[in-house]
Formats: sequence, C-alpha cells, structure tokens
Amino acid sequence: MDFIALAENLGMEVEEIVALLKLFHEESVADLEAMQRAFEKRAKKGVVEAAKSIKGSAINLGLLGIHKIAKEIERNARRNSLKGIEPSVELLKGKLDQLAESLQNNSLLIV
Repeated sequence: MDFIALAENLGMEVEEIVALLKLFHEESVADLEAMQRAFEKRAKKGVVEAAKSIKGSAINLGLLGIHKIAKEIERNARRNSLKGIEPSVELLKGKLDQLAESLQNNSLLIV
C-alpha cells in the first residue's frame, strides 16, 4: 500500500495522511516504550493498555500489519500471559521502524 492509495482509501489528501502517520508513529513509539517498561515490571495491565492504543490507531489508519501484531500482544496479555511476547514486541518495533523509514523517504508502506 502506498501513501496515495492509503489517502484515497481514507478520503484524505496525501499531506494529511502523512501528517497523521507521523503523529501515529510518535504516539506508537511512546506506547511501545510504555509497553516495554510494563513488561519489565510484569505489569500486564500496562502491556494491555499500550497494545490496545497502538492496535486501535493502526486499524483506523489501515495499518493492518501493525494492528495484527498489537492485537496479538494485547490478547496474550489479557490472558495473563506475558510469556513469549518478546518476539511480537520486537516485530512491532520493526514495523514502526519501517514506517518511520517510509515516512522519511516518502516510499511505499509495507506495514
């Protein structure tokens, strides 16, 4: 999916979607950091809240890959299991890094 297609899908101008994606990225990085702190403290509620925030914003912007990963993290944390979520957290971080690179280069989104 590219910026133009994403903007058209959401009924927005490209500049508007880029601005929203930049804001999403900033907020999601902060949520990811909060998630990692909560995980280190074994605070399941904090992990759930951070994952839910990322998940909701991602689906609203059509970022299905990020949404899917955040949903999985949230689901596992809600089931009282933080065991084994580290790979998903790293994958989420990678997707956010990809988004940042795409925004910087105005290239295709693969998130």
